[in-house]
Amino acid sequence: MPYNKYSTGRSENVADSGTGINTSEFYDRNLLETAREKFIVSNFTSKKTMPKYEGNGVIFSYYEPIPAFTTPLAEGISPAGSALSKVNIRATMNGYGAFVPFTDDLDIYGEDGANFKKDVTSNLGGAAGETQEALIFAAIEASSTTIAFNTTAGQTVRDAELTLRKALGDKFTTMVTGSTNYGTSPVRAAYVGLVSVDGAVLIESESEYLSVENYGYSDGLLPNEVGTYKGVRVCESTLVEQNGAGHERMFVLAEESVFETGIRGMKKIQTIIKELGENGDDELNQNGSVGSKFNLAVATRPEWCCDCDLEATI
Repeated sequence: MPYNKYSTGRSENVADSGTGINTSEFYDRNLLETAREKFIVSNFTSKKTMPKYEGNGVIFSYYEPIPAFTTPLAEGISPAGSALSKVNIRATMNGYGAFVPFTDDLDIYGEDGANFKKDVTSNLGGAAGETQEALIFAAIEASSTTIAFNTTAGQTVRDAELTLRKALGDKFTTMVTGSTNYGTSPVRAAYVGLVSVDGAVLIESESEYLSVENYGYSDGLLPNEVGTYKGVRVCESTLVEQNGAGHERMFVLAEESVFETGIRGMKKIQTIIKELGENGDDELNQNGSVGSKFNLAVATRPEWCCDCDLEATI
């Protein structure tokens, strides 16, 4: 129901309309700044854009490495040509959004009227950030290579690191930063491990684990980074939950293992403010709304994403 002086409830519904009018730069900025606090997993994705009017299908492509050619050349005889194999990774672009309606009673009588739009954009910003994080993590969870428990949690993470190295997965040497999540800054080369708070405790008990408090530097820490084990920088995320067996786990990622795509020329998150009477069928200017929406497609390279089981089956 709409927000008014008689109700403290704020309802949220999926927006299915186009962009609104009278959108304020202030509210855009306020929403994005709040959403940015929620971006953790998104810091480790490769950012891409797709043009408008090209459909909602997204294809990421790469070529398989050409095998080494070790056979000596025979005089005057050309060898057989090498096959070039192209791999396509497909994803679908979808739109997501929510809005909060309000009535003219809020502007006239409501004690929250002066700060209402700012408060709502802040709230929606947090929800938008959490939604994007959840969508990205769901794609990782659905396509990762499973690493079975091996003796200890530490050895299992070590197995994941070796798996990524054998698959030629690159370590992270840059991380995404900045207000639009498109700038980069250097970090120490390593794979990234996403783990729950309880899962982090298991890794912290390993003898070769190094806590961030014992790093020889304070610059370049990753979001929610708690330490390092072997060649994996460990970051906590509330999105990581126990697996089907009730075991803690860690997702270990190589660079460019996850691709996040938006629409070219559109903001990462759009703020949509419809003032009283701007919805086109409000003869007495009694209704308005504050909303946000975004478009997102996510794709992964499963061989560069590892799902590690950190506990033994008893």
